Amino acid sequence: MMRKVSSGVVGAVLASSVLLSACATTAEPGSSRNGAANVERETSRTTTDRPNGDSSASAPEETAPQAPLRALPAAAAELVRQAEEASAQGRHDEAASLLERALRIEPQHPVLWQNLAVVRYRQGDYAQAEQLAMRSNRLSGDYPALQLTNWRLIAVSRELRGDTQGAAAAAEQVQQLRAVGSR
Repeated sequence: MMRKVSSGVVGAVLASSVLLSACATTAEPGSSRNGAANVERETSRTTTDRPNGDSSASAPEETAPQAPLRALPAAAAELVRQAEEASAQGRHDEAASLLERALRIEPQHPVLWQNLAVVRYRQGDYAQAEQLAMRSNRLSGDYPALQLTNWRLIAVSRELRGDTQGAAAAAEQVQQLRAVGSR
């Protein structure tokens, strides 16, 4: 059952989701393709793949630059690339399987967990999306941009499950991270 959620909340939350677009790929020597740069690009996206096809969203505010996340091994990066392609084509089960394989290679990488959370969200499994985003947060260390993205996903997932109090608590976390980022 799909619950009606204000498009502003969903748009603000998921417009900044890391949408499986090479955010966890390996960095080429001398290039700017590192996790942080790609996460920053992803946080400025204005559309998202919601299970019901609604792609309305508003652009989120900018976040402060972050230290780069560690690069993924080449094998895991290739699995992420394949997962991105599969998810973009609506093959979310395949994308999830590929990300789970990448997680067996690099189980402590918070962006992989966040990417899997987005896939579970796209599949309509909001409880699993929330749990995976929370795991990403536990692993994210001092990376508030990723934490902000996760808390936004958690807020929407909770709201879609009818947990208005939990959604409000997650929205409070979003506000706290925004305040920290604006200093």
